[in-house]
Amino acid sequence: MHSELYPAIAGYMASKYPQEGCGLIVGGAFVPVDNVARDPAEDFIMPLDTMLKYPDAQAVVHSHPDGPDFPSAADMAGQIATGIPWGLCVVSADRLVSKPWYWGDSLDPPPLVGREFRHGPSGTDNKGDCYALIRDWYRLQRGVALPDFPRDDAWWETGGNLYEEHFADAGFCEIPASQANDGDVFLMKVMSDRTNHAGILTNGCQLILHHLSGRLSRQEPMGMWRKFITKWVRYKNA
Repeated sequence: MHSELYPAIAGYMASKYPQEGCGLIVGGAFVPVDNVARDPAEDFIMPLDTMLKYPDAQAVVHSHPDGPDFPSAADMAGQIATGIPWGLCVVSADRLVSKPWYWGDSLDPPPLVGREFRHGPSGTDNKGDCYALIRDWYRLQRGVALPDFPRDDAWWETGGNLYEEHFADAGFCEIPASQANDGDVFLMKVMSDRTNHAGILTNGCQLILHHLSGRLSRQEPMGMWRKFITKWVRYKNA
């Protein structure tokens, strides 16, 4: 996406290091925008009138100095608020800039099986986390747009409880395990005292589709994973 703009984006983001750089893609061109955050080394904020000045903006692009190459909860919230794709690149200390990848619901999701794990929503880097996989399955298989929830990496280690707090907000209700059917979602605790993983029952209740950190997304028999399941939920309009 917008690969022809990489030289312009990379040059500008490198020039802003060690601060976060930001800009817009407008009319097929990269437009640099000032970062007016109080601490631009840790965050970026565009001037309040930016989106009013560029109502036809196609995407927002920003950099993370020295990483990480995944969006923060604030990045996710910003993308949802603007309703256009956001791009992210990483600038290293020697001013090397990674090629931006983009996320947003207006983009096609990557394949459900075989994607690499990365915190946050799925994107043009063909990566994402376990909730991103669930959202993409419901979008592709059921035509359902589940809401996204801004989240920081390892949220379960800092007091967060993404699945327990939001499964009802996403349109799901709890069901008995004995009633689980294709498309129903299981919640798990994996090496944690909090529910920190989820996936989907598929293929005539024979396989589960899920995505654990450090593994490619996959379909596999429930097998050993059954003992980690704490709850089954079903989309109310299924």
